[in-house]
Amino acid sequence: MDVETNDKLKKAKLENGFYNIIDGKRVSAGKTLSVVNPATGKQLAIVPDVDPALLDEAVSAAQKAFSEWRAVPTSRRKAILTSMLNRISDHAEELSVLLTAEQGGPLARARSEIDLLTKAFGPALMQMELHEKEQEVPESLVIFGRSGAIGHVTKRYTPIGVVGAISPWNLPVRLLTGGDDLGPWITSHPGINLITFTGSTFMGKRVLESAAATLKRVTLELGGNDPGVILSDAEPEKIAQALFDSMFLLSGQGCISLKRLYVHEDIYSRVIEALVAIASATKVGDGFDPHTRLGPVQNQLQYKRLQSVWEEIKRSGAKVLFRGVVSTNTEGFFFPVTLLDNPPDGASFVTQEVFGPIRSIFRYKNLDEAIRRANNTSYGLGASVWGSDPVQLRTVASQLEAGTVWINQHAIRNPFVPASAYKESGLGVEFGQEGLEAFCNIQVISAKR
Repeated sequence: MDVETNDKLKKAKLENGFYNIIDGKRVSAGKTLSVVNPATGKQLAIVPDVDPALLDEAVSAAQKAFSEWRAVPTSRRKAILTSMLNRISDHAEELSVLLTAEQGGPLARARSEIDLLTKAFGPALMQMELHEKEQEVPESLVIFGRSGAIGHVTKRYTPIGVVGAISPWNLPVRLLTGGDDLGPWITSHPGINLITFTGSTFMGKRVLESAAATLKRVTLELGGNDPGVILSDAEPEKIAQALFDSMFLLSGQGCISLKRLYVHEDIYSRVIEALVAIASATKVGDGFDPHTRLGPVQNQLQYKRLQSVWEEIKRSGAKVLFRGVVSTNTEGFFFPVTLLDNPPDGASFVTQEVFGPIRSIFRYKNLDEAIRRANNTSYGLGASVWGSDPVQLRTVASQLEAGTVWINQHAIRNPFVPASAYKESGLGVEFGQEGLEAFCNIQVISAKR
């Protein structure tokens, strides 16, 4: 690790250690966990390993705070949250360094993630409102043989209570840290009313099963195997960089990254030529190197999974369009950018989500075929269509089975726009007014006329 990187890490105050904040106090734990820098394979920091007793304390503190917080006027709550956003923004530099050191991505990318919170998603939430709705009910209605006695109805939103948010390792944000047991303790805890989980479909099913015991509300953003359909009138040279960036978002470790590309045969050669050229010029390396475009795989377990996928690709005989070169003089988890040319549709590395920098590109003849193959998946998180004819773009977009379908872009999120999922890619809604309402109960007050 060079001197400049060491200086950055010192400014982030890693030597001060990490604590959980419970009831406004710094709390350590009897056991600790090691956090590894994926660019070096070496220990970065030690964090507390929360046990059930500490989780009980955290939930109890949250319940106590909730009873007071819910009585605070909305305007005051927004002011407090805005102050918190400002504090985060004040420490954006050291937080970006921590994020790069833990997640591995380029430092500029880490800073953009902090800015997304403080300058986009946070302020957007401050603009949203949950208004009560008043409604007069006609007397003439007859319900179950009785005349409608209700005259006036008020629909209002009440906060759901304590939320257990389980964040993914590719975009780490944690207030409580713990090992593999912490997740099940959270999802089954009787004092938690809602679980939000971002992670694999396999783990999402386990979360849902655990939360069912206490009938918790659940929001799940799970795996994706997002297809992109490139129409014959697309301009490969103009869209290639956007395609590449969408395919290798977070070094391919993004649930909404573009994973399967279906390209019309008339422009197939131009598309792969443009993508290979970009891949050849893309540096994979330490996120603290200003020349790095793609960082390492975030952890050793996922790195080994990708190595197994690569061995399977080789056994299958699939044609490799491009495979990059990464440094072998490091213990970091660097995996080369890999582009596959028309692998078998039924191969596991096509049908299952590949969480890393391996992507498949397919040639198609007619649009019906492309749409059928794009939809032939158990996932339905996102999809995209690329081309020039707006009418055809809309027509194709409406036929793709995904919660979000982008046109001439991919993996773009907006805090005012809801995000949902089809099939086994999730439950519930995030973002937008609908996402805010997911954190509430609907209460109806019915008054007799």
